[in-house]
Amino acid sequence: MNAQQQQRVQQRLDNWSRMTPYQRENARKKYQQFKELPRKNKKKLRKQWQEYQRLSESERENLRTQTPAAHP
Repeated sequence: MNAQQQQRVQQRLDNWSRMTPYQRENARKKYQQFKELPRKNKKKLRKQWQEYQRLSESERENLRTQTPAAHP
């Protein structure tokens, strides 16, 4: 792995270690649900996620306050 990939893995491991057991279980369930989706739906979700990532932090916060969480 190059340095950038190593840094990404380290960051993900750090984030995972800071999660509560409840948060980890939810992450596993969401991953499993995503895995079971048809390819077309996965592609659509990835595109939406990329669009969300391009938003500024204030725009993301606006969306979070406007849209109630589907799974609290």
